[in-house]
Amino acid sequence: MRAAIIALSAMLSVLYPAHSFAQMKKINVPEKNVGNKQCTFAVEHTGPGSGRFIERIYNQQDVDNFHAKYGDCTDFIGVLLITDKSNNFSTATANSSAINSLQGLAQIHSATYIYIENTQLTNLKGFNNLQNVSNFTISSNPNLPSLDGLQSLNTVSSFTLQSNPSLTSLSGLNSLTSASLTIKDNNKLTSLTGLDSLASVYDMDIEDNQALINFEGLTKLTKINSLTLRNNAVFANFKGAAQLQHISTLSLYVNPVFEGFTGLDNLTDIGTLTAEYNPKWGDFEGLSKVNSIEHIVLNNNQQLTSFSGLDQLQDVNTLELTNNPSIENIDALSQTLGAYNQIDIENNPKLSSIKGLKGNLGIQAADGYNGDLTVVNNPSLTSLDGLDSMVKVEGSILLKNNAALTSIKALSHLQRIGKDIQITDTALTSLDGLEHLELPSSSADHHLILQDNSGLSDCSAVCHLSATDGYVQLIGENGTCQQSLDACH
Repeated sequence: MRAAIIALSAMLSVLYPAHSFAQMKKINVPEKNVGNKQCTFAVEHTGPGSGRFIERIYNQQDVDNFHAKYGDCTDFIGVLLITDKSNNFSTATANSSAINSLQGLAQIHSATYIYIENTQLTNLKGFNNLQNVSNFTISSNPNLPSLDGLQSLNTVSSFTLQSNPSLTSLSGLNSLTSASLTIKDNNKLTSLTGLDSLASVYDMDIEDNQALINFEGLTKLTKINSLTLRNNAVFANFKGAAQLQHISTLSLYVNPVFEGFTGLDNLTDIGTLTAEYNPKWGDFEGLSKVNSIEHIVLNNNQQLTSFSGLDQLQDVNTLELTNNPSIENIDALSQTLGAYNQIDIENNPKLSSIKGLKGNLGIQAADGYNGDLTVVNNPSLTSLDGLDSMVKVEGSILLKNNAALTSIKALSHLQRIGKDIQITDTALTSLDGLEHLELPSSSADHHLILQDNSGLSDCSAVCHLSATDGYVQLIGENGTCQQSLDACH
């Protein structure tokens, strides 16, 4: 049997490129159930699938003959493909009957891969003894309203439910305790009811489900490694997931009526939170117990006004806040304390304050981040108040196109920068705040660049830098800054 498993790993790499099981994940052969008989599916000897363990079921006769072909085998290694004869891969004869029942498959307790695609099935009865599957795909079955028949299914390494237009319920999965789930393009699915026993999920991808409203049905779920919600037309909130405590990666993309995080009453930490193009979402209410979010990425959320709801947040490593036209402040981050790995604040026209960063002690390079501070094109930002405690930046500082920025005095504790600092197109009249700044010993890159700050008249704060040739470079119109520097020496 070990030789068969090794052979399976090799031959599953030769798959039909156009078919859905061409994207198979790493093989995880289910353990043999005690007292059961483990077998491989038949080996194909011709065609593109030559040399693979695969059983193709194209009609009802194939279902009914399954037991005669495989005897008392219960645990199967290989691919079980169930698709009606109209499928392009079919070799069934013209008078073969469509698949209307899976009762002939009742002996199957586990399998490596199962695909149920393009059938007229109305239920999955016949799989009543199925307990474990490594990779299970149910797709493009127009008459399937639920998953009735899978009541014994306990674990699935990778479970895909896609393009089943009549699927209204996940009932039938009531015994499922762990899985990675892809739920996509099931346009009548209104809730996740049926996943009552699901306690942990590695990956959950919920995409293009036009009737799904919330997380009703996930009453026992406590942990998700990666959760992605994308383009779900009426998904509003997380009601139903009250036991969820940890999410390593939470991604929200293009959910047009998503209103917020209501329902996540016990969530305490998020590894990476990404939210992009959620036009109705306004704040973080619902995350009152969250004390740690390592990485925050917020982009193009039209009605996001503040970080309200994150008042207990203490730990943040990176912040990317870009293209959010309504956000006014980040005050709710004021409880965070420590060093960041990156701060990127760009194109937020109403942002007037970054005082929520007052606990930031510095920006250090780590985990693939360069340790940069970027503040670009925030026309309502008048000062850098909030960066008062920052003592070092290991990467670069870019302050650009902040037309109302009149003061950088908040940088008065900044002592060291690892690369360069560029200040472009601001309303600054002085560089007060940079008195204690030390730059790297090499001056090859002109470490302080001042460009087009037309009101800049007093640059005496950086006299100590200008003493070294190449440390300060002026480009464009910078008021009387050059005269001020000339007077230093």
